Amino acid sequence: MWTYDELDGLRVLRDGATTGRWVVLIPGLIGDVDALDDLASALAPDHRLLSWNPRGLYGSAPAHDGDYGFNTWLADLHNLLVHFEIDDALLVGWSAGGRVAVEASAQWPHRVAGAVSIAGTWGRPFEELLQTVVDPGSSLFALITQASAAVPKGTRLPRWAGGVARSALTRRFLKFFRVTADTTEATRLGELFARSLDNDLSTLLATWRGVSRRGRQPLEAPLQRPTLWLAGDHDVLTGVDEARAAATGNLTTFIAVPGGTHFLPLDQPELIRLRVNRFERGLASAPADDSTSPQGD
Repeated sequence: MWTYDELDGLRVLRDGATTGRWVVLIPGLIGDVDALDDLASALAPDHRLLSWNPRGLYGSAPAHDGDYGFNTWLADLHNLLVHFEIDDALLVGWSAGGRVAVEASAQWPHRVAGAVSIAGTWGRPFEELLQTVVDPGSSLFALITQASAAVPKGTRLPRWAGGVARSALTRRFLKFFRVTADTTEATRLGELFARSLDNDLSTLLATWRGVSRRGRQPLEAPLQRPTLWLAGDHDVLTGVDEARAAATGNLTTFIAVPGGTHFLPLDQPELIRLRVNRFERGLASAPADDSTSPQGD
């Protein structure tokens, strides 16, 4: 389905379509855009699809200045929107990508028609949970920082690490701690985990560190475009209450998905397809808004 291009070192993915609204799919840190395959297949017939792999991961070149933080993700997205001359994109992101989608819609409303956050990273309840398990009183952020500093660049995990990620034992472990649900496509999730681990470990840790830092920070600009927020009420990585608190304004639609985990695209793909398609149709029928002055270009 995807064709691959390169833009300023980024591995850019396009579906080859030439008509329809641009939909930019923004994956999280666990696996690449394959996590959103079901949604991509549903959108492909009537839309132009675009995605990219984060700096230093999944074939993209390292960050120019070694910065793998959240602002680098935003800058790369902005460059893509400018390069392809997109001014009415629907941004759809999962996990950290959900946060990117919403923040981008707030910062560049003249380029974005709407945004969807699927289990976006708001707040850090999982960090607080791990504090009580790993090292009471410390912060996960500090642990990631220490691990990042200790891992030399170019370090890769041995091949057996991917096998562990795909194993039935890992699936049972995740389910026992309620990270996944009965409906989660466990085999696909294991493949995404394995793919994540097949990256430069120092870059993966640095990116995780950079993204997690943004967790508790509020939006830097008010929302001026419609946004759809989908949050699993059993998400141990980003609590539903944190997501609900962030979804402010009269242009937001917030939906708490019963039984949903952080892996909503793999928990309930049919619901995700239905909600995103309905949201996009609403954008298509809404009157054009030219009142917002350009920002950030």
